[in-house]
Amino acid sequence: MPWRTILQQQQRITTSRPGLQAIAYFFCYLIATSANPATAQSVTSGTDEPLAKDTLSFSVTGLDEPLKDNVEAFLQIVQLAESDQPLPGEARLRWLHEQADDDIQQALQPFGYYKPTIQSALEVTPEGWHAQYSVDPGPPLKIEQISVRVIGPGNEDKAFQRVLNNLPLHPGDVLEHLKYEEIKQKLQAIATERGYFDARFTSTQIRIDLEAYQAVIDLELTSGERYLYGPITFEQDTLRQEFL
Repeated sequence: MPWRTILQQQQRITTSRPGLQAIAYFFCYLIATSANPATAQSVTSGTDEPLAKDTLSFSVTGLDEPLKDNVEAFLQIVQLAESDQPLPGEARLRWLHEQADDDIQQALQPFGYYKPTIQSALEVTPEGWHAQYSVDPGPPLKIEQISVRVIGPGNEDKAFQRVLNNLPLHPGDVLEHLKYEEIKQKLQAIATERGYFDARFTSTQIRIDLEAYQAVIDLELTSGERYLYGPITFEQDTLRQEFL
């Protein structure tokens, strides 16, 4: 399963550059990069007629798991190669190959890699079409600041405090989106378990500065009042009142 599934949350991501600030919802994912990665591409030209070579293979090198697995899950041309569908015309293959850089960048970002270098080629071999991608993920992006808060009556609840005192992310750590989602899920679970049924996130931001190559996390949960049981009345004549 691609890591795309862990990213579909309505939270805001902000990218800072000199003279430019782009804001996009995390659900749509994600951020414009400050510079295009180096890419070398070669594709045999032709029309959109059915291909004489009806096989498609691929290779992805330079990455370890789980990065490689996620890249292959994101690459549209790989999905085509692994499917049982007949190959489309050459123009369609060319287009899928041109999308590969964006696919690879999006696949690496959940792990904190925002400046990959990608070399790619799409060639015809005696066996058929072959797409190859050599990827250097580059340096991981680090967290500069992180603020996780619970506002309201829940701030005094020890269950929330245990989460806040044991966060899986700290300044200097690599920005791993899975761990960020883990924090959110724990806070939401405690709110439900402890009766804070009006709890909601009032800030879910990851601000990424690609020039400084660092991230700032701001996560705030407003708990609302805790719901408690009122007087309880049993209407029955089977059990003794003392037992109830």
